[in-house]
Parts: sequence; C-alpha cells; structure tokens
Amino acid sequence: MMFSYQAAALRGDWRTAMNWDRSAGCLDITKRGDRPLHIAAATKRTVFVLNLVENLNPSDLALQNNFGNTAFCYAAVSGDVDIAEAMYQKIKELPTIPGSKERTPFEMAVLLGDDS
Repeated sequence: MMFSYQAAALRGDWRTAMNWDRSAGCLDITKRGDRPLHIAAATKRTVFVLNLVENLNPSDLALQNNFGNTAFCYAAVSGDVDIAEAMYQKIKELPTIPGSKERTPFEMAVLLGDDS
C-alpha cells in the first residue's frame, strides 16, 4: 500500500489516494521521510496538494522529512504559488519553519529555485 500511495502522489492521482485512510497523508513513505504532501508539492501536483491541504490538520502541514524540510519548502523551491498559498492559508507559520541547513523556505527558493 505504501508504494501505491507514493505512486499516486507522484502522479497527482487524487481519486486513488482518496480510497485510502485519510491519516495516510501523514505517513512517511520514502527513505528520506517524505510524506505524500512533500512528494506532491515537489512535483507540482497542484490538485493533489490542494485536496490534501484541505483534508489534513494544520499541524500535518508542518511535518518535516529527515532533512528538516516541510512540504512548504518544496512548494517554495518549485515556485508553485498556488500550492504555497494554499498551505500558507492553512498555517501561517510555514514560511518561518527552517528546513535543511536551517534555511527558511524562501532562502531555499532563492538558492535552489527554478529560474526558467
């Protein structure tokens, strides 16, 4: 089941993901400790993320992977404003939670973001 949820997050397949227990959105599903929200934000699966954000508890959005990154860090780096805005509206503290190397999500975006 874990692999299937990871695959659904990568594909942005919200219908498949909805068939699982809603608490599955908080499970770490990679060796890096990423949750489905991390994966979907990093791969810019906007609809998937918006549905997860709507259904998760605010504290779930602050969950960090093994490197200290929240899904908001990935949203900031990916440059997907819709994803970042939805997360921010649910929990305003997300931009202040440091991630890898104690950098804020916005510092990470400046250093690692897509400039295309």
